[in-house]
Amino acid sequence: MAPGLAALLLVVSGSVWAGDPPSGRTQGEVLRSTPSVDLSHQFPDAACRSQAGTESCHAFGSIALLEAALYRRYGAPGGVRIRLSEADLFVRKTVAGEGFYDEVRKAFKENPFHPMMWSFDEAGKTYEDTEFAIEHGVATAEVVPWDAFKKRFDDFREAKRKEAEAEMEKCRSEFSQAMTLPDAAARGRCVANFQKARVAALDFLEEAAEKNAEEAEKHLLGEDKEVPKDREFIRKLIEDFDPEEDRYDVPAIAERDDDSKCLKAGEDRRLQAKRLLDKKIPVVFGMNIAGLGEWGHGDAKSKARHYFVVTGYADGKDGLVFKSRNSWGGLNPEVRADRLCRVYAVVWLETDLEDD
Repeated sequence: MAPGLAALLLVVSGSVWAGDPPSGRTQGEVLRSTPSVDLSHQFPDAACRSQAGTESCHAFGSIALLEAALYRRYGAPGGVRIRLSEADLFVRKTVAGEGFYDEVRKAFKENPFHPMMWSFDEAGKTYEDTEFAIEHGVATAEVVPWDAFKKRFDDFREAKRKEAEAEMEKCRSEFSQAMTLPDAAARGRCVANFQKARVAALDFLEEAAEKNAEEAEKHLLGEDKEVPKDREFIRKLIEDFDPEEDRYDVPAIAERDDDSKCLKAGEDRRLQAKRLLDKKIPVVFGMNIAGLGEWGHGDAKSKARHYFVVTGYADGKDGLVFKSRNSWGGLNPEVRADRLCRVYAVVWLETDLEDD
C-alpha cells in the first residue's frame, strides 16, 4: 500500500471537514457575499499536469473530480491528499476497451487506398470514466505514475500502428499491381486478390481489437501485485460517491461565434456550474474549443472537443470568468460566459455527505 494511503487510514474514521461556513453565518449568506469562488485547494498539486500527446483529457477530468471529492470527504486543512493515476484509468477504461481500434477500422472500410490519416480511438467521456473508477477502483499515481506509463504507451501505440499498416499495405499493393497490368484477365485476378486481402486486413483488425485488452493492460501496467491492492483500497473509499452529468446541444458555428448569442444560449450552463461551485463542488466542462485562440484552436471548423476541470469563478475584465484546471502542462485558459454555449457536458461528483 502506498504510504499516503496508510496515512489516510488515520482520518477515514475520524471527523470530517466539509468546508463549514464561519460561525453565526449560513452558507447562503457566505455565498451571496462572496464575489468569487476558488476550489483549487481541493486538489493535491498545482494545475500543471499534462496529457502529453494522448487524447486522455476525459481521464484527467475524472481523476481530478475523484481527488477533489476524496479531499472533501476525508481530508482536512493540512490533512492527507491523494494523487490518483490517470494512466491506470486511461489504460483500463479506454486503451484496453473494445473501441480502441474503431477509428482504424472505420477509416480502412471507407477508403483503403489513400494514405491512412487515422489514429487509434483514445476518446472517452469523463462521466463514464468516473463510473468505471467507482466500480473498479483506480490506482494511485505513486504506484502507476503517468510519466513512466507515457513512454511505454508511445512504444505500444507505434507498434500497433505498424502492425496494422503492414496488413493494410498488402491490400493496397494488390490493387496497385492490378492497375499496371495490360491484360484484363490478369487485372481481374489481381482485383480478386485485392478483395481477399481487404477482407484479411479487416479480419486482422478485428482480431487485434479482441486481443488488445489483455495485451494493453499487461504491457502498459505490468503485473505488480501492489496495483490491485491499491485499486481496491481506493474503490472502498469512493464506492458511495455519485457522478452526475448534464448534457447540452451546442449551436451551429454562426451562433456560437456570436458572443451575444452564445452568452444567451449558454446561460443554463453558467447557472448550473456556478450553483455547484458555490456548493464547493468542482465541475468538468466538456467543450467545443474549435476557433478559440486562447485554447490554440483557431480553425472554427476543426473537431476539437475537450474536457477540463473548472475550479472556480471570478469577475474578470470581460465579466464573469470560470477558472480552468487543464491537462496541457500549465496552460489553463479562463472561460468567459460568452463561451459557455460551446459546453456540451457539465460533470460533477458528489460524496455520500453531499446531497445535490
